Amino acid sequence: MAKETPKSTNIIFSYFPLLTGSPGTSYLGEEAKQFAEAVSGKLDELPSGSARGCLWMVDDGEAAMVLAMDDTAAIAEHFGYWSEGKPEEWFAFHYLEKGRSYAGALMPSFLKTSERWKIAFQLRHGYPPIPGSESLVFRPLHFVGKTKQAFDAAKEHLGEKLRVGLIEMKELEDGQFLLEKQGLQDKILWLGRFRAVAEKKKGIAHGWLDAQIEAMWEDEGKP
Repeated sequence: MAKETPKSTNIIFSYFPLLTGSPGTSYLGEEAKQFAEAVSGKLDELPSGSARGCLWMVDDGEAAMVLAMDDTAAIAEHFGYWSEGKPEEWFAFHYLEKGRSYAGALMPSFLKTSERWKIAFQLRHGYPPIPGSESLVFRPLHFVGKTKQAFDAAKEHLGEKLRVGLIEMKELEDGQFLLEKQGLQDKILWLGRFRAVAEKKKGIAHGWLDAQIEAMWEDEGKP
């Protein structure tokens, strides 16, 4: 018996830096087109999620990563709000090494995102979602490194979890990378300790990270 063709595609928004909205909202027809246009414009105004710099540290024998970007206070607050105050349950650190380069990202849980959307949809509309396939869109906090000497050194201390924090890029603009000597430790906004996943198999996270490395190579040249 042939499988029934899905009647719709449910586009579910997962994590985007600073993107807020009501989960479970549904649009059909012309209203859906208007919503898509509005969201497209709003996404262009949001942070890209790409760090402008990445600092690898080893503290008490444990590896830690600090992403340098702008608007870190707002991003950190929204990060905690989006993950319901439990970011370590909603995100995992995925990384991919490719040649002399690497990419790492705090990937949201697609399963938890889908489950939250379905619950919110039923509470809002009073009946299950329209049958169909799911398409999740997301924009994680991430960094792409052309070379990975610093990462290789920190990776020796990388266990099952990785501590991840944010720091304002302006704090590093003068080349003050020695955090302990420059007193920048107190200016790091720690997001949590996240499960570390080395990407080996094809999948959503692997494909996304691989695409970031390929795009960097195209822009800057393969090392």
